[in-house]
Amino acid sequence: MAPAKTDPTVRFWRHVDVRKPDECWPWIGARGSNGYGHFVERCWPYHDRRQWLAHRFAFKLAHGFAPILVRHRCDNPACCNSAHLLQGTNKENTADAVARGRMARGARHGRVKLTEDEVLAIRLASESYRVLAARFDISTSQVSRIRTKKRWSHA
Repeated sequence: MAPAKTDPTVRFWRHVDVRKPDECWPWIGARGSNGYGHFVERCWPYHDRRQWLAHRFAFKLAHGFAPILVRHRCDNPACCNSAHLLQGTNKENTADAVARGRMARGARHGRVKLTEDEVLAIRLASESYRVLAARFDISTSQVSRIRTKKRWSHA
């Protein structure tokens, strides 16, 4: 007879540093390079395994379901306090990242071709899109997006 296995809920909470209700409850188990906790739910006796991000499993335990996306109010990827977690959309999550300065924009982006000064020069220039595109080695459609602030809107 196989030994009794620990309930996944019990195993989960062993890896959470539960603190005061208003504080973050950090995941103290395995984490990815992005800071999010990783938890493996084992369903016995079938030996099924399901991998979870720890905060998503915490949300599931608190609310009885796991939505597509769980956001952090506290901006702490390791936090498993259900009071800090809320269901959200990708648009809301992206807006949170932008507001918190977590999105690589402008000159901080890894594939950027222009500096902020060059973007401002494009906006102020009186030359045609074709001339500006050739000068800055970008497409005319990119010049258009810069001028209409569909790109580099923060500059």
